[in-house]
Amino acid sequence: STMPFDETELSQFDSVFPVPYEGGIVVTATTQIPNVEILGRRDQISAFAITENLVSSPCLSQVLIPEGKENGSVTILPLYNDTAVEDYLAANPDSLILGGSWDSAPKMKNKVVISDIGESPQKAIDDGVDVNEAQAEWLEPVGSLFNQEKFAHTYNLERKQRY
Repeated sequence: STMPFDETELSQFDSVFPVPYEGGIVVTATTQIPNVEILGRRDQISAFAITENLVSSPCLSQVLIPEGKENGSVTILPLYNDTAVEDYLAANPDSLILGGSWDSAPKMKNKVVISDIGESPQKAIDDGVDVNEAQAEWLEPVGSLFNQEKFAHTYNLERKQRY
């Protein structure tokens, strides 16, 4: 068990999240969806800042999104619009925004940016970094938000053995 931070320590960080995180999740890239689903956190997705027709998960595109839009539990935000995401966060302060390697506002409050490919995705591609492998490994840092590090690590080990 970790001792809580005092106010002086908290001021050093852009955001501090309780673990396991139980609030809403804002997805900003389709590559984040599999990790959220693998961890069994699909129902925590409260907003999508991606084009709805690019969501390939049948559970999300055919069930969660239509039902959520109807009952108000899911919001579709405009693509690449940090102002809309910030407005959503102001109205839903318990939400966690998953940012990614292509993120234009990494310091936004309540945002976790996970990138194994550094600050320049194009440079990573030019240098031959396996961007797909890096994205698959995001499961582990995402899992840490939910106290699921062991599960995520084991899952990644098994996945690597299959490929």
